[in-house]
Amino acid sequence: MTRTLTCNGHEARVALLGLDDTLGDAIAQSLSRDGCAMTRAPCATSAVPRLCECCPDVIVLETRTSDMSAFGVAQAIRQNRDLDHARLLVLQNSGRAIDKRRARAMGADGFLSMPFPMSSLRIEVGRLLGA
Repeated sequence: MTRTLTCNGHEARVALLGLDDTLGDAIAQSLSRDGCAMTRAPCATSAVPRLCECCPDVIVLETRTSDMSAFGVAQAIRQNRDLDHARLLVLQNSGRAIDKRRARAMGADGFLSMPFPMSSLRIEVGRLLGA
C-alpha cells in the first residue's frame, strides 16, 4: 500500500546527492510513489546552493567508505543555516560500526548500508520526516 509522506503539512521534499543513475532512479521512483517531490544533484559542494533553493526536508547522500568529498559535502550542508531543518540520510557501501560513527560525526541523522531493501529506505525516510 502506498502512503503519502508529508512534512509540516506539505509534500515531503527529498534531494538525492551522488547516486548512480540506477540506484538514484529506483529511489526517486519509490519515494515519488510515496508522494515526495524529488531533486537530484551531484555529490559536490557546488550542489549546496541548489539544495538551498529546493529546500529539501531530507537529503539522501551516497558515500563510499573512502570518499572524502562526500564528507566535505556533508560538512557544507551542516554549516549552511538555510539547511538546518534538513535531515541527512547517508547511504554507505559498508555497515561497519566505524563507518556508522563516521556518518554520525559528519552530521547524519540516519544511516543505511548498501545494498538495502527499498522498504528500509522508505521506512528510514518516513522516520526522518516524523511520519
